[in-house]
Amino acid sequence: MQGYKVYGAHLGPFKTPAKESDAGHMPPEFNVDQQQFLEKRQQGKAWTWSAIRPSVVAGFALGNPMNLAMVIAVYASISKELGIPLRFPGKPGAYHTLMEVTDAGLLAKATVWAATDPRCANQAFNINNGDLFRWNEMWPKIADYFGMETAPPLQMSLDVVMADKEPLWNDMVQKHGLAPHSYQEAGKSMSVYFLIEVEWNLLETVAETLLADDEITSVYQMSGGPHLHVHALMDDQEHVEKYLRKLQTVEGITNPDRGKGVSGPCYMNSQFWEVSGQMETKDQLEQELRRIEKWEKDQKSAWFWEKWSRLPFMLLDRLTPKVIQDKLAEGLGEVGRFLQTGGQYLVQRRSILKRLERTHSLLGSGPEGSRAPEPADGHDGGDGAGLTLAEAANLPLAVMDSVADELTASRAKLAAAQGATTGIGGVLTLAIDIPAVLGLSLKVLQEIAVCYGYDPRDEKERLFIV
Repeated sequence: MQGYKVYGAHLGPFKTPAKESDAGHMPPEFNVDQQQFLEKRQQGKAWTWSAIRPSVVAGFALGNPMNLAMVIAVYASISKELGIPLRFPGKPGAYHTLMEVTDAGLLAKATVWAATDPRCANQAFNINNGDLFRWNEMWPKIADYFGMETAPPLQMSLDVVMADKEPLWNDMVQKHGLAPHSYQEAGKSMSVYFLIEVEWNLLETVAETLLADDEITSVYQMSGGPHLHVHALMDDQEHVEKYLRKLQTVEGITNPDRGKGVSGPCYMNSQFWEVSGQMETKDQLEQELRRIEKWEKDQKSAWFWEKWSRLPFMLLDRLTPKVIQDKLAEGLGEVGRFLQTGGQYLVQRRSILKRLERTHSLLGSGPEGSRAPEPADGHDGGDGAGLTLAEAANLPLAVMDSVADELTASRAKLAAAQGATTGIGGVLTLAIDIPAVLGLSLKVLQEIAVCYGYDPRDEKERLFIV
């Protein structure tokens, strides 16, 4: 039993509908490793293997956060009880992406078929219902089934907004005479996987230790180095962090959270809402925060020298020709106009968003499926079809930093070339250089803002840039 991780579903957007002939992705990935291992061992043997690859599974099982039908049913029921419309909680791009679903009954029949029919020997099969759909078409039908109104999609972290709903769920069970299933059985859990490094001589001991834990559903040995692929069901993010600390105490584990990931980083597994790659961990974000705090601290010491550095410029101001002073005044005027309306310096965000989209693909998320059409009202922060500003704000920091660094280096070279050219003519050409440098500075700062999901058309952002 495999899944769409074979096609990179855990890494980010991938082509739908998926085909068994689709190109592979960068290892490690347990399903791929396992199949390659079986293919080699099967050579010249009488036994055969078969692989089944379901998409997102929908059925009637309780307590399984991978069950799409249960996820939607609980989410819709609680929304209706609160008297609010049914909103699609995923990312904007996911609302328009082609989806595949696998009925649990169909999966069961396909499993028996692949295991008993000789024609299935040594092959892998995608198993899905075959009726592709988009959430923007399906969501109103789901709302109608529950007798609810819809509202525009609103991205939210369900592990946060659903965390306090257990008392409401218990009241609903009593009020409507529901079967007495707990909130946990109804799906309040997270599907989590860890790729951990262990010592070779203690590999089996570590695996047995992990399997004894209630949270763990499966442990597999990865090919290559001494790695274990561990799957678990957790209550919330706090539970995940607590378990990671526990892993640090297990003898034989050398790296307890190598490649840690969450299949749906929110309530009841939301991998079918997602359209972007794996985001940063808490530790990574705290590391970024420490970098910012260090930069701020460095600036305080720089301010002292900045005050002393003003003295030469005060003297220079008295000696500066009027033509230069006029150009400086013109530059200040442009700054004022930029603050008010953006002036002539507003950048076209589409080119930056395309760079982000391309870099996102190169750093691990497939290009297909990552481009989503804009909402009909056009107020998504983009400049045309493709990645939107709102989606850019949710990209991994590695993607944002990569594009920002690339732009900074490129613009620095341009500024150096421009300065060398205008400096040749001395004072007269220096006057031309002042507004040019100002324009370049305003534009590059706006481009960097777009890299991190901020909109330079917002007056507050323009004020921050100045």
